[in-house]
Amino acid sequence: MKKYSKEIKIHPCRLEEDDLFGLEKILIESVDKKRIDDYKIYANTENVDISENNIIDFMRHDLPSVISRLSFSVTGWSKDNEIHQNIDLTFYDSFIILRVRGNSESWVKGKSTQIIDFLKSKRPFLWFLKTTPMLMFRGAIFLFMIVGTVLFVIQIITKGFDSAGILLPFLLISSWMVDYSLSKFQYTQIYIKKKKSFIEKYNTTIFILGATASVVTILGFIINLLKGK
Repeated sequence: MKKYSKEIKIHPCRLEEDDLFGLEKILIESVDKKRIDDYKIYANTENVDISENNIIDFMRHDLPSVISRLSFSVTGWSKDNEIHQNIDLTFYDSFIILRVRGNSESWVKGKSTQIIDFLKSKRPFLWFLKTTPMLMFRGAIFLFMIVGTVLFVIQIITKGFDSAGILLPFLLISSWMVDYSLSKFQYTQIYIKKKKSFIEKYNTTIFILGATASVVTILGFIINLLKGK
């Protein structure tokens, strides 16, 4: 029998307790389970690995307030006792992967779309910070910091510390601040039994605003220097 499969890399997500119940409903809907282990939830925390067969029992464990490693596995059976549906959804620190397999092409496409649409509504405000263009931008910042540091050291060695000035060190420090701010954005954040505070909810936004202010200050400083000349 022909098999169909779909594997998709999901954008960054931030989920809360209620979202997990909603996600569970979508995952098991229209899946013909026969055994209790046909639906599994697995979490890898700092202290222990946890495996359960429903969100309610999963929540009864002593969980950290925020987790980033969580996986769901669902198996469906045909009337002939053959596996004909599989869903694997893995949340990790730096990626989220969805794999859907089945004997029905329409079921695979429909279930994939249903899960993706749900998770799309859970994207954080700055989810694009983990896209390829932004990773390339961080690479450019890193390259600038390396080249700038080498030039700064050469300038000091050849012409003395007084000749180096403050512009290049200021740019290097500001570049590091921008890169550090971008690195603070977490791909997966799942809040367990805890209401997010303002700082937790918008921590990345606050970092980015601070970094942006630094860049604007630098540009203003450079423009003023050029005008002075």
